[in-house]
Amino acid sequence: MSSNDTRATVCASCGRLISRNEPACPHCGASRTGWRAAEVLHGWVSQRGVSNSILAVNALAFLAGLLLTRRLDETPPGFLGALSIGRETSARMGLFYWPLVQATGEYWRFVTASFLHANLLHIAFNLWSLVALAPLLEREYGWARFTLVYLGSGVAGWIACAIWGQPALGASCSLFGLLGAGWALGKRYGGTWGENARAMFRTWAISGVLYSFVIPGVSIPGHLGGLIGGGLLGYALAAPRRRMAEIVRNPPWLALLAGAALLSVPVSFALAALGFAD
Repeated sequence: MSSNDTRATVCASCGRLISRNEPACPHCGASRTGWRAAEVLHGWVSQRGVSNSILAVNALAFLAGLLLTRRLDETPPGFLGALSIGRETSARMGLFYWPLVQATGEYWRFVTASFLHANLLHIAFNLWSLVALAPLLEREYGWARFTLVYLGSGVAGWIACAIWGQPALGASCSLFGLLGAGWALGKRYGGTWGENARAMFRTWAISGVLYSFVIPGVSIPGHLGGLIGGGLLGYALAAPRRRMAEIVRNPPWLALLAGAALLSVPVSFALAALGFAD
């Protein structure tokens, strides 16, 4: 973008139109430090969609897990066994277990665990839930706030698992976080839309929690931690008004922070791959 660009943009602080070349908003005086990098990042990510990228990473990680399970000769017999990830493979790819994190210093597991799954049924259910929830919330929050809510909810779930000393993996901590964030969004916005959103996400959350207590092998601490974390993050990060332009909802510091959070995903898997090769 050239320095003589005469196009207008929107001030992230006051929402008024200003020149792209202004170092500070002439109306409210807000500094525009980092705006140029943030606008490039915003354009690149918004065209692709964070939820689509999350879907792809989950699918690719599962396929890689199947291949690595075969390599380690962990594949159980039968059709369903051939579509399951071995325990050693999951551990080396990045499942979350706090004693293991403490012993190895592999804090990247707070990221990788949210993209790993045990078998085909596990990933199919979670990806179906992701497709149902993520596009709506990404549209309402904007890509940057949605990114921080999704990844932050996963971390909150793994913290809960650490407190309970439970090993776990899967996208469900982040998905429960989206349920909490949806409820929080309705709470922040209010009005008819907000009431309907709270009722819908509250029903889904209650159903999900009951499901967690009924189905064996499900991480109850992870689900509850993700739900609470998503609710808190969603409330804190909700935009001031519904249907604001994303360039207003995502000030430069927020877009750059979300970009760093997105970058942590490939970096964490790269660190896991280095450990796998040892």
